[in-house]
Amino acid sequence: MQQIIRELIPPLLLKITTNIHHRLFKVHPQPPSPFAYGVEQPPEFYDHTYQSKAHWKKHYTASHYYPLWTVIADRIRHLRVNKVVDIGCGPGQVACLLRDIQVPDYIGLDFSPARIAKARSVCPEYEFRVADIFKNNLLALGDYDCVLIMEFLEHIEQDLTVLNQVFPSTIVLGT
Repeated sequence: MQQIIRELIPPLLLKITTNIHHRLFKVHPQPPSPFAYGVEQPPEFYDHTYQSKAHWKKHYTASHYYPLWTVIADRIRHLRVNKVVDIGCGPGQVACLLRDIQVPDYIGLDFSPARIAKARSVCPEYEFRVADIFKNNLLALGDYDCVLIMEFLEHIEQDLTVLNQVFPSTIVLGT
């Protein structure tokens, strides 16, 4: 929608109306991002968002995702899952929740080194790997009961490729 507006309104008029809007509604423009939005992002993007967003550093119970994560944890407990592979595990908040409900085995994958470093520090009981799921054969091995794909599939173009790698009859939980 913004692109259509930009194409229809002459640039000078757009700049003037944008400035008026910002002054009236006290909108502060965001600093320019080094990343292009709307496309798959490199690991540096996720390192950057981790560093710039406070909610990634909070205890899992203080996260705005906590209500959703409790539903996932309840399903895992109810299904008696023993080994979880979490694709796009982030900084370990969900891992800590699963540890606290005593899931015996967990592997977290993320291709953001900053997020994996945080995950390892907050949940040393579990295994975390800096990994790109497209360059890793972990899913093909089938040595897991459940695959978590929360806040992951919408960030990639080859979502069906990932799902097709999951070993048959595996529990897949996602958001």
